[in-house]
Formats: sequence, structure tokens, C-alpha cells
Amino acid sequence: MSATGHIRPRRLGPPEPSRELVPLRRLIVPHPLCWFRLGIADRPLVRRGQHVSAGDPLLERVRDPRLAELPLPRGIETPEPLTPVQRPSGDPTDTPVALHAEGPGRVLHAEAGRRVRVAVGRVAESILTPVAGTVTVLEPGAIGIRVEGTGIAGVVAHGDTVRGRLRLLVATPDAELRPSAVDVQGAGAILVAGAGLDVEALTRARATGVAGIVCGGIAGKDLATLAAADVRQRASLHPTSAFGVLVVDGYGRRPIPRAAWDWLVAAEGTEAGIVHDPPMLVVGPRVEPPESTDDVRIAAGEALGAEGRLLGSAGQTRSPSGLYRPMARILVPGVANASSMEHLVAFADLERVE
Repeated sequence: MSATGHIRPRRLGPPEPSRELVPLRRLIVPHPLCWFRLGIADRPLVRRGQHVSAGDPLLERVRDPRLAELPLPRGIETPEPLTPVQRPSGDPTDTPVALHAEGPGRVLHAEAGRRVRVAVGRVAESILTPVAGTVTVLEPGAIGIRVEGTGIAGVVAHGDTVRGRLRLLVATPDAELRPSAVDVQGAGAILVAGAGLDVEALTRARATGVAGIVCGGIAGKDLATLAAADVRQRASLHPTSAFGVLVVDGYGRRPIPRAAWDWLVAAEGTEAGIVHDPPMLVVGPRVEPPESTDDVRIAAGEALGAEGRLLGSAGQTRSPSGLYRPMARILVPGVANASSMEHLVAFADLERVE
């Protein structure tokens, strides 16, 4: 038995190459391709090959779209699919077809008898791009932008695509955001909440005008509460401010991985954006990349989220189910003047974060 109380496994053969057994997780993505969904009645405001800056109009989103079949007035040629539909009293920005629709939308296809099927809604709002880059893909259902900057990948993104100044409200990646730390100074900013937050902090953030929150983990019930609040706000006729949440590691209380934390610290005070497809936080190209380390991260078990140096293979051990698992020796640095501790962890429970 080791000094830490762990039972040393019985070696069954020579140790295998250690680092090659640790799965790699790509957390930092340079120049990612971000996608923005186009609904059935939404209209793109960009063209392929166009360079866009953060804050430029990206698309016109139609709320509560529905299908309708309308007659085509005399003297008007049959419109092509995806042609914008503008109500007669509107002020079109391009060349829409003059149909007596109840609201803005797009033509889907023409039918026999000079009738067209359209998708229209009651209200249209302009969506601004949260990132800067080049429009490389423009399809009927999506817009793809090759971003100028670096993406910090997450596992869950909820709410709206938002952009704001990055602000750290916790001192360490395993700290938890207290609701009292959220105030009006965070209005329009994207807050970094550490290992987790509760529904009170989420509610306070939305009430004070926070643009978004980045956290290591979130409880499923809190995410469901947030989703229910979004449904109620979208059903109202009053416009609401955009709000987004990015979860970096998973559900529950999870420390932000060190590689992502170092990038967040380096980007503090700069403009960043939360996108949904893929879920990630995008920082600008002027952020200096932090120094990388060779540490590995424990991704499961009692020491979830701990990071340390891989000392090597410790052979194989038999699990209670009868399977033999290759084990690794991990030296985790101590905190608050505590000494470092060696852990025996299965290679399957480790990850290299880059």
C-alpha cells in the first residue's frame, strides 16, 4: 500500500508507452468554422465570400414562423424559392415579391394556379454576428463563417449567440460563482463563473443585463429552469436582451480545464463571443496564446478535474467486474501549502487537453 492509502496494482508485464495511452481532447481550436442556423422563414443578410466584423448584421430572424398559401397577383412573375416576402407597407432592403402576407418571410415554392407557398411570421429581428471572419458557406438552412481567432470548445451552449467583454469573477477554475458577485458592472459582459453556478446566479445575471456566462459545469435542473424562462420570454411581445450560457466540461460541478482557463485569463478584458454550432467561446486573434503544459487531466472518478504530471505506467489492475485495466501514476500538485499527492488512475479515465 502506498503512502496515500492506494493499493498498488500487481504488474502483469512490462509497462507500455504511457502518454500514447491517454486520449486526446481538442479543447483549443484555431480559426474554427462556426455555423448559424437559418429557419424556414429567416433571411440571410450576407453573401458568400464576404468579410464580416463582430456586430455586423448577419441574418433576419422571423419569430413564430408558419406556412401559408397565397395567390400571386397579376403582372408578377413566379418568384424563385427563398425570395424574401415583404408586407406591402414595409421598407424592403432588397427586391422582395409583393405578396399580401401577414408578415416577413420567404417563398418556399410555386404551385399550380399561380399560387405560392410561403413561410411568414409576425415579427422579424436582425441578428448580429458575434464573431469576425469570412462567410465561406451560405446554404438555405445555414451560414458558415471561418472565424478570425481561437475557439475554446464546450459541451453545451444554451440561449442566444452573444458577444461581450470577457470578465473573470472567480480566482481559480474550481471556484463557484456566488450570486452576490453578479452586479450591474457586468452588464453587456460575458462572465466566467468557474466550476459552477446556481439558478439564483443565472437569474441575477439576466436581470442585470449580463450578455453571457462561461462555466465548467451546470446542474441539469438549473438548465431546465433557464430553458423554461426562455420559452416564456419568447412568447411575450416585448423584446428581450440576448443571453447565452456556455458549459465547458459537463453537468454538475466541474472545474474548468487548465488549458481553457489559461486562455480565459489571457483574454480577460477583450471582446469574445459565444456560438452554438459548435458550442464554444471565440476570442480575438490579438490574444496572446498562453504557454502549454504536458499535464494530463483526470476526467472521471473521485479526483475528477485534477490535473498533474504523468509519471508513467503502473501496470495493470483487476477491477471488481473482472476486467484488467492499465493504470497510470499521476502526481497532482498540492494547494494551500499542501504537499503533492500521487494518484493511481486508469488510462481510460485520463485525457490530454490541448
